[in-house]
Amino acid sequence: MAKLKLKVARSKRYNPHTRAMGYAARVITNGKADFEDIVAEACHNTTIHKVEAKMTLELCMESVAAMLKQGYIVDLGPVGRLYPSCTSAWVTSEDALQLSDVHPSLYFRPAADVQQAVKGATLAWAKVSDDDEDLAPEPTDTPDSGDNGGDIGE
Repeated sequence: MAKLKLKVARSKRYNPHTRAMGYAARVITNGKADFEDIVAEACHNTTIHKVEAKMTLELCMESVAAMLKQGYIVDLGPVGRLYPSCTSAWVTSEDALQLSDVHPSLYFRPAADVQQAVKGATLAWAKVSDDDEDLAPEPTDTPDSGDNGGDIGE
């Protein structure tokens, strides 16, 4: 397997803890692989028609959504796992934690080989466009621990 190569750029960012502007690195991606791209890649060098592959993947994704809605952890095999999760404020006593302070979310934990591919990636600086310098502050619902995947939204 080829080693992952990531281009990173210095990007102006707002730090919500210090309330100061500074710089942080961000990954420059190669674009987005959409559902049609995944179907085309899955059918490459096979006799499966892309309509059959698309239908199969759509049925699988419907099942994934249904299982998540029922509160299950969903194992996506070679990709990783999806976990129903929540975030809340930290409080000093059990009674101080109110249900209104708890927010449901979804957590993704990549499979070991996916995690290793990303963590073992070769990094190189990319040229940042002038348009990228003035990014608005980003929301910070749940910080990513950096070693077990991350919160992927609500």
